[in-house]
Amino acid sequence: SPRPALVRVAAWRVFLRLVHADARRIVPRRAAAARGDHFLRASLHRDMGDDHQRPGVHHLVRLGGGERGVSVWPMGGRAGASLKAADKPPKEAPAAVESAPEQRPAPAQPAAAAASPSRSRFGQCFPFLDSPSKKPARRADASASSEPAAGPVAHPKFCGLRWARPPSDAAGMPACGAFEPEPLGGPMPEAWEAMLGHRGDELRVTRRLREAVVGIAGPKDPVTMLRFLRARGGDVAVAAKMYRSAMDERVQPGVERAFRFGTVDDSLHQRLDAYWKPMGLLGFDRDGDPVLWERIGVAPCGALARIPAEFLLRHEVYTMARIQQSLDELMVRLGRPIVYFTAVEDLTGLGLQHLNPRSLKNYQALVRFCEDNYPEMVKRALVIKAPGIFARIWKLVKHFFDKGTRDKIQIVGARDTYDTLCEYIDPEWIPECYGGKLRVGTNEWCEPVLPRPAGGIPEDLLQEVLSTWARIAPSLKSL
Repeated sequence: SPRPALVRVAAWRVFLRLVHADARRIVPRRAAAARGDHFLRASLHRDMGDDHQRPGVHHLVRLGGGERGVSVWPMGGRAGASLKAADKPPKEAPAAVESAPEQRPAPAQPAAAAASPSRSRFGQCFPFLDSPSKKPARRADASASSEPAAGPVAHPKFCGLRWARPPSDAAGMPACGAFEPEPLGGPMPEAWEAMLGHRGDELRVTRRLREAVVGIAGPKDPVTMLRFLRARGGDVAVAAKMYRSAMDERVQPGVERAFRFGTVDDSLHQRLDAYWKPMGLLGFDRDGDPVLWERIGVAPCGALARIPAEFLLRHEVYTMARIQQSLDELMVRLGRPIVYFTAVEDLTGLGLQHLNPRSLKNYQALVRFCEDNYPEMVKRALVIKAPGIFARIWKLVKHFFDKGTRDKIQIVGARDTYDTLCEYIDPEWIPECYGGKLRVGTNEWCEPVLPRPAGGIPEDLLQEVLSTWARIAPSLKSL
């Protein structure tokens, strides 16, 4: 009779379906991680708040019109996601993340910074960042440590000057605690003014400049006044005009102050620190001034062409605020003023991709912003490891800089890299990758204090920047 055979076939079909269902539940866990689903990786930490630290909390994350259940567990200091597909129909208005079954009350929020009645084009960008942070700062960069940070932190690239002496191999990372929330250009000891190395009649002229800008909101310490005066060749009237314009961009919007005092959510900027700008403060030149190392050759120029210029300018304000906080902290420790730093520009990796018109346009905007608002901070700029294409690129970009800055740029031949660096910097402070003796831990490139983002900006982070800008851009049209 065929009946027993049909029963056996039906039983095998049921068995195979069960096996297939189990495989569908188990296999995608590693497959999804291998695909690098950017929404899951970016959103688990960003949108779950404190819940991401609780094992076994189940979340529904909508992806591609459907839903997936996500159970988050700590794995080696980082959260690992266990995924299982859920056959649930998509909803019309999907939320980013829903938590179940347990809810926690929202933490108390700090007071918001006072809004300024005047806004420049930079202050109009990303108004949501001027609101209080909704989440506590967790870490500056995932590569800096495998353990969660205990409080607010700064990226290691801003903290290298906290090493007074070259670190040993066992030193690990510099202290990366947040900088003190102090205003820019705070009171300085009177004795510091005489330590600035004024040339000729600069001391008297600097005091005249301070009197000329007394009614303009902004820092008027001797270092700031000297920088603006030298940027305009000692002309008090022109320097005062430049100072007024710079303070309109830096002080009136309140953005720079918010970054310094931590009254703004800078989490998106902190995540971008490891990729842009690829620079870091580490070591001192033979005059005792800081050294800033920049690896512009590995800059993610493709991503820079896609990121709106307004956000890049906003990030530049954040970056300059952190650099100045690092210099302020160093001045207090050394007990003397610091006007300049030596810049070393590594062009390794520079190529045709850097000729992207959109990238060059955005780069020009950033250069002009720094030249016009943060003048006379660079003592000299040593350009090293320049490839053959550099001559073509330099013809395009050299006019981005003021003449005074161009005069400070020294292009070093490939064979003279180490000797030229040693002329200005002790080998103890030159990274091993450039022939010196300095390394951070076992890393000859001194990463992550000196970032080297050879892989570019991750797509999930880039998409987050773009989506954030797309969400708020319409509201800026009415400002």
